[in-house]
Amino acid sequence: MGQEILRAEFYAYLNAVLGSLDLILHEINILYQLGIEERRVKLSRVKSALQNRGTFEVSTQLQSLENLDWYKSLRDLRNKATHNPGMIWTLYLVIIPEK
Repeated sequence: MGQEILRAEFYAYLNAVLGSLDLILHEINILYQLGIEERRVKLSRVKSALQNRGTFEVSTQLQSLENLDWYKSLRDLRNKATHNPGMIWTLYLVIIPEK
């Protein structure tokens, strides 16, 4: 029973962290009037539309986020879990000794 709760909480955390980026992408789409259909908003399309409009600073910031290792790892984990609901979850706890 406890493992199912832990899995659900961890999955909810992953979706919240990565979902916040999705929300930001939708806000950028609206703010810069990029015209991307709501269901088609994703990082690559937003970056491309921003570059086409000459808004390189925002596009560059999004690109730098996409290249961060922690972001790639979380995104890949969420994608695997989303597209493979039977996936076995293994959680590792890192214990930092007190000094």
